[in-house]
Amino acid sequence: MTIITICLLASIGQIYLAKGIVAMSFVALRFIYIYLYIADLPKARSTVWTLAFLCTMIMYLLPILP
Repeated sequence: MTIITICLLASIGQIYLAKGIVAMSFVALRFIYIYLYIADLPKARSTVWTLAFLCTMIMYLLPILP
């Protein structure tokens, strides 16, 4: 859902709003990751880490979108 929102915002020229949403998602996912680390849930932790990594990649790619 978030990735669809980011793409829509980027397509109408709202890059800064899209970056803000991705940045907040990244921070939230990192807090969730810490909880999952403490709770010893490796599969869920890997999924959350991957999503946070995708947020980082989206933040790098947003400036080059048309």
